[in-house]
Amino acid sequence: MLGHLFSLLPAGPLPFRLNLLAVVCGAVAVTLVYYTALRLTADRAASACAALVLPFTSLFWSWSLVAEVFSLSNLLAAAYDLLARSVAGRTGPGGLPGRRCVAERTRTRHQQTIVVLGPAVLFLLWRRRRELLAHPRVVVASLAALLLGFLPYAYLPWAAARHPVWNWGDPVSIENFLAVVTRKHFGSGELINVAKYRGGSPLDRLAS
Repeated sequence: MLGHLFSLLPAGPLPFRLNLLAVVCGAVAVTLVYYTALRLTADRAASACAALVLPFTSLFWSWSLVAEVFSLSNLLAAAYDLLARSVAGRTGPGGLPGRRCVAERTRTRHQQTIVVLGPAVLFLLWRRRRELLAHPRVVVASLAALLLGFLPYAYLPWAAARHPVWNWGDPVSIENFLAVVTRKHFGSGELINVAKYRGGSPLDRLAS
C-alpha cells in the first residue's frame, strides 16, 4: 500500500519512485535511532554518532536503496525500540510496557526478522512484572493485541482458497502454510535466497 502511494508521486520513472520508499524508510529509521540514543544518553553529539553508524553498514545501506521489505522492517524495528524506551521509565497503568509494546508488536508481522527484538521486550515486561500483575486488564489487553497481530497469517489460507492469479506458496494445506510462515522458499533464517544479497550468516548479520 505504501509502495502504491509512492508510485503516484510525479517524480521520475516508476522504479525510482518505488525505490524512493526504501530510501525514506531508511532515513526515518536512522532518525528514530538518533532519538532512542538521545533518550539513553541525553547527549546530542553521541546520539548522532551512534545513529550514523547504522546507515554506513553495508547491509543497511544496500537494502535501503531497493524496493524490498527490509527497509520498512528497519523502520518498524526502530519505532519499536523507541516506543519500548519511552515507556520503560514511566509509572502507572498508562506507562505499562505490556499494553504499548505488545500493541506495537502487532504492527511488526511485516518481516519475521523482528523476532530478534523479542528478548528486549521480555526483559522489559519482567522488570515491570509486579506492576503488570497489579493491572490484569492490561495483561488481557496485551495478550489480545498479540493475538491480533497474527490475523494476517489467518487470512492467508482463506485468500489462497479463492484461487487468485497471484498465490505465493499456496498456503491452503498445513505444510504449505508453515512453509510460508517460516519463509522456507527464501531459506528460514535468511534474508533472501540469493547468496550475493544475504548479508552473510545469521551471526554475521547480528554482528553487523
